[in-house]
Parts: sequence; C-alpha cells; structure tokens
Amino acid sequence: MRTTGVHGAAKRELTRMGSRPLYLVVTLILPIVCFLIILALFSRGVARDLPIAVCDLDHSALSRKIVRLLDASPGITVIASVADPSAGHLMIRQGKAYALVLIPYRLESDVLAGKAPVVVNYYNNEFLLPGSLVSRDIRSVINSISKGIDLRQIQKRAGSGSIDAGAVEPIRVDQHELFNPYLNYAYFLATALLPTMLQIFVLVACVYAVGSEFKGGSAGEWLAAGGGRVWKAVLGKMIPYTVIFTALSMVMIIVVFAFLGVPLKGKMVVILAATICFVIDYEVISLFIVSMTANLRLSLNFAAFYGSTAFAFVGITFPTIGLPLVAKTWAAIIPLSYYLKVLTDQGIRGTPAVYAFSPLAKLVGFIPAFLVLPALTM
Repeated sequence: MRTTGVHGAAKRELTRMGSRPLYLVVTLILPIVCFLIILALFSRGVARDLPIAVCDLDHSALSRKIVRLLDASPGITVIASVADPSAGHLMIRQGKAYALVLIPYRLESDVLAGKAPVVVNYYNNEFLLPGSLVSRDIRSVINSISKGIDLRQIQKRAGSGSIDAGAVEPIRVDQHELFNPYLNYAYFLATALLPTMLQIFVLVACVYAVGSEFKGGSAGEWLAAGGGRVWKAVLGKMIPYTVIFTALSMVMIIVVFAFLGVPLKGKMVVILAATICFVIDYEVISLFIVSMTANLRLSLNFAAFYGSTAFAFVGITFPTIGLPLVAKTWAAIIPLSYYLKVLTDQGIRGTPAVYAFSPLAKLVGFIPAFLVLPALTM
C-alpha cells in the first residue's frame, strides 16, 4: 500500500535525494568541506609575525634597541632594514610589508638633549585587521621605550628621593578588553562565517528542492505523495532538510566551542533553540522565494543574493547602528542577524538568558511572517 501524507512526501523526497548526487553535494559534502576550511583558516586565532620594514637613519644604540624590541614583539617581525623611506613605501605597495617604521636622524642625541623626537609609523590600513595589529604593536613598543627614558630622566633629577608615579604618566587609562582580551579574531569572525555559510546552503538546497518540482513538471506527483494536501506535501518535503541541516548546525556548534575554543559562558539550551529556529527560518524563506518568483532560475538567483549579502549587514564587521536606514531594514529581515546575536551573547559574552528573548522571538516570528504568501498560493 502506498504511503501518503507527510510520511509519504518525506519518503518521496528521500528517494529523490538519493537518486541525485547534487543533493548530497549541497546538503552534506560542501557544508562539511566549508566547515573544515574555516576551521583550518582560523586554527591560529591570533595573527603573529606580521612583516614590517624599518628605516634606521640614526644607527645609534637607542635606535638598534628599538629595532630589536620591534622584532621581539610577538605580533610583528622585522623582515627588512631599508636605506631610505621610499624603499619601505615600495615594500608596502608591493604587499611585502604591512608597515614602515622610520627612525629619524639624531634620535638618541635629541633624547639626551631633552627634546621629543618623533618615530614615524607608516602602515597599510587598507587591510583593517593587520593594519590595526601592527600599529598597536609598534605603538606599544615605542611607548614602553619612551616611558623607560622618562623614568630614568626623572630619577636623575630626583636623586635618591622617591618618584611619584604621576610624574611619569600624569594621566593613565585603565583599559579592560571585555569578552575577547586575547584579540582572537576567530572568536567573532569564524563564529559569524560558519552560520553564514550554512544559511546559504539551506537556501540553495531548499529552493532547488521545491523549484525543481515545478520546473520538471513533477509537482502533481509531489502533491499526490502528500495525500492531496499542500501543507502535508510541503511539510514532508522539508522534514529531511530540517533533520540534515539541524545536524550540520550541531556540528557547527561543536566546531565553534570545542575546536575553535570560543568560550561558552551562557546557556547552551538557548543556543540550540535559536539554531533550530534559524534552520526553519531559512527553509520558510526558501518557500517564500519560490512562491514569489515561480521560477527555479530566478529563485536560485534571489536566494544567492539574499544569502551572500547577509554577512555585510549583520553588524559583525560594521556596526548595524551606523548603517543607513535601507541597510538597517535589510539587516532586519535577515535571520542571521538575530541568530548571531544569540550565539555571541550566550557564548563569549555570557549575557543572561533573559536578554535572548527578543532575538529568539524575532527568529520565531520569521516563520509565520514568511509563510503568508506561500499559504495564500496553497
């Protein structure tokens, strides 16, 4: 006896998936490969030994000390000592170095004379991350040397008397780097990239699964497998993808917290609930896209556009609050925005679970909101 209804539609979809290698590639092979690539890329969460060049025009004991300390800094390494600044600028333009440190003539003699010579740092901030890292390390080295010089000069003037700490540094900044004190870029970048990749695969797989029925003229068979009820046919078709992508999401969470070492300071149950909603949201959006276009090619194009642009608007690399209204509106209709909010709050930040209610509610709200048009067409 032929099985119909939700079970029949699900069984039929599993048969279709097994008979077409493309389903296996999109739902399993490519997501796992992407996870492995991201894991390999971010296995070292902190950038080390970024190359810089030095132009030492003073050739004094102090300038040589500066070069040694720059090279000893863990984040940077001195790969070249150039004779003139133009050679260092050329290395930056060629991508061989991220910065050029220019040590001026008479540096040591000016310091001994009580003057304030300037060590110039030219750095390539076209690449925001390496540019900011090399600038921070260079500034840290120069500031440390400068404070040491100031302290010795004050000691000479004070003789055997005590030294007031305020004389060395009149105003100090007590700085606390919250949530990511090691500046591990895997904590925020890899955590955002993994769900971004996953949502693209959910969109493409589900749009193709539904759209190919209309393109191939098999929608009648699909409806018959669902017992003639559209909602049963749709639910049965989506169940295999829900199981597969939820399982992949669990793998993603293991990668984030176990292999990448992202701290888990909040509630895992909240993250799991958000993850399930995240997968279902993109399945529902896939149905919305297909029902809106009624064309497989257009549906895939729009799904690719919707998924590929998401990362730029979710507030990870650029704060959402600074976006123009159109961009904020686009970010508001992307489930990834709210999922990453839950993932980072309950992960590295350790935010109380009550604050996850708002993004969770929005994730749940995507389901009825994007089911309106598909429901009307059914």
